[in-house]
Amino acid sequence: MPDNGTDGLTDAQKTLKACAEILYWVNRCDLPQDRRRAACEAPLAVLLTHEAGTAVSCLRAIWHAFHSFELLEDHRSRKLGQEPVLISVASSFPEEVAEMCRACLKHPERQKGYFDYFELREALTPAISMLGQYGNLADIATLRQLAGLEQLGSSALDAIRCIEDRLMTARLAG
Repeated sequence: MPDNGTDGLTDAQKTLKACAEILYWVNRCDLPQDRRRAACEAPLAVLLTHEAGTAVSCLRAIWHAFHSFELLEDHRSRKLGQEPVLISVASSFPEEVAEMCRACLKHPERQKGYFDYFELREALTPAISMLGQYGNLADIATLRQLAGLEQLGSSALDAIRCIEDRLMTARLAG
């Protein structure tokens, strides 16, 4: 992947570039898993720069782009070698994505969108949803605080249910 640098890029552009780099490396099935993960360290560090406030918004933009072009439905059937094509940063780095979501919810005032017409709810709602998918028991307290808010309450309750269901399934399986 060519390194065009990040000089002159906005925080959102740097974040989107980091997401693209991660998706590039995790899909390099010609490389061993440890080499792929190592190549993702620098772009993950960009996403984990919470002060920028752009990680969740860019993850949402990527999801929306894949969804808009109906790539979500057929990506499982396409293969690179023997591995399915990964179109989500979270599928390879769920703990890191959960950390990004926690930072987003802890500091909503820092959140910015990739586009100028950003609405804060466009970052908070996906952060809540992804925290439900990738978060843990400790995240339920944060989600309960959000459950009483008019615009975020139903998303927070859904996320709590998702965490509880995942924990119950894990308990029954183990």
